[in-house]
Amino acid sequence: NNLADISPPLLDRLQPLMLPAYSRPEHILIGTTHLLPRLRRRLRIANEVRLGSGVIAALVDGSAASPGMRQLQTQLETVVT
Repeated sequence: NNLADISPPLLDRLQPLMLPAYSRPEHILIGTTHLLPRLRRRLRIANEVRLGSGVIAALVDGSAASPGMRQLQTQLETVVT
């Protein structure tokens, strides 16, 4: 994740790829369509726990900027359990 940690001779042989972080709408979409359904299956809860329409957006907005989904997944697990 940090090019400074790679030795210059090795870095010279690599072709680093720079990928942008997810945008706010992408975080919300992935949380709604992938993370939450997977969490419901894993915990075997279908309709027992319902989340309001703005919960995932509030979790995304209330957390520090994160390039991945682990933080949102952890927050969803906390809210649901």
